[in-house]
Amino acid sequence: MEALESLSRCDADLGSQFISSKKITINFSGEDLQNLYTIDWSGLNGQLSDKQQETLNGLLSIVLDGVCNYNLV
Repeated sequence: MEALESLSRCDADLGSQFISSKKITINFSGEDLQNLYTIDWSGLNGQLSDKQQETLNGLLSIVLDGVCNYNLV
């Protein structure tokens, strides 16, 4: 896995700087996708908030869109 590009928008709140948005371009190898595809996420049940789970599910649905286990040889 390799980060190709990263663009951040930073804001400040009373002198503290924080990232308000970030756009990242990542190149995943077939092995990376295979590893993500086969992770057993059930172990995280109860350890993440609903919002965290929703964010993780959204990220994985974007990354794994169109990925099938049988074509990652």
